[in-house]
Amino acid sequence: MIDMFQLYDQAILTWLNDNLSSLLVGRTTQMLIATPRRGFAEVFSGRLVDNNTLTLPRISITRLDHANDPERYCKTRVRRLGWCDDDAKKRLISAKFPSPVTIPYQIDLWTRFVSEMNLWEQKFLTEFDAQYIYITIRPDDVWQDKSHATHLDGGIVDNSDLEPDEGERAIRKTVNLRMEGRLYDQSWVLTPVVKAFEAQWRNSETEDLYYRAYFPPLDVLAVGDGNQKVFNVNTLRTPISESTLLINTVIGGSGDLTTDDGNGNLSGPNASGTVDYTTGAISLTYTTAPDDTEDITATYFTSV
Repeated sequence: MIDMFQLYDQAILTWLNDNLSSLLVGRTTQMLIATPRRGFAEVFSGRLVDNNTLTLPRISITRLDHANDPERYCKTRVRRLGWCDDDAKKRLISAKFPSPVTIPYQIDLWTRFVSEMNLWEQKFLTEFDAQYIYITIRPDDVWQDKSHATHLDGGIVDNSDLEPDEGERAIRKTVNLRMEGRLYDQSWVLTPVVKAFEAQWRNSETEDLYYRAYFPPLDVLAVGDGNQKVFNVNTLRTPISESTLLINTVIGGSGDLTTDDGNGNLSGPNASGTVDYTTGAISLTYTTAPDDTEDITATYFTSV
């Protein structure tokens, strides 16, 4: 299981490094993850032995108490995440809807010069001019990138005088951030999904077929003659949704199915080829020709 909280910590750390460190040209900013009980003690561990002074500039990041956020609870308990990445593409990935959590952070900014602190404060106030920004994490390749609102709670507090024994004068200011995070479920469920079906209307006594319908609709691409193996045809509807194309025919008296792989390639036990999802153009080559008078049909979903 992935440590989601660590991902959020790293996202905050990355944002601070990208937005604050770059402001101090020629200066190296020390950054560290602290804890609620050892916030200043962690900073003290960075003092130089020879002169007992802090290595500045420095940023200390402390994750405070976090809790579930019922106001962002979603009643839809299942989240669909797309098709399973297998050859058949016939299984849908789903998971529990992410659990909403509030994750507060305390950011302690340390500098020796007022001009450096001014740049950092200015950056915070301009970036959070709407009181929040979006910070992105990537739980995994299934959930992919997710953005989360991160709020500036209150203003910037000057705590410089709260540490009278810090040796040389150091400027310390505190910023409180509140992230609207989510904990993403990784116990995925793979559900088989019917991608096409056929409905038949028959006489209840004689079983004679009156009518049949297909969903998605059935296109007749060509008719076999027992000899032709190569077919260059076009579908009737476009654009084609990836991984939904099913091409059927009869070879040697038995049904033959060819499918697409989602990347424009067609494959089956007796055929190979390509499909252009935008134009509907299909190039199909059979190792054995479809039977005489047998239709070559296609069912597929469109993306519009």
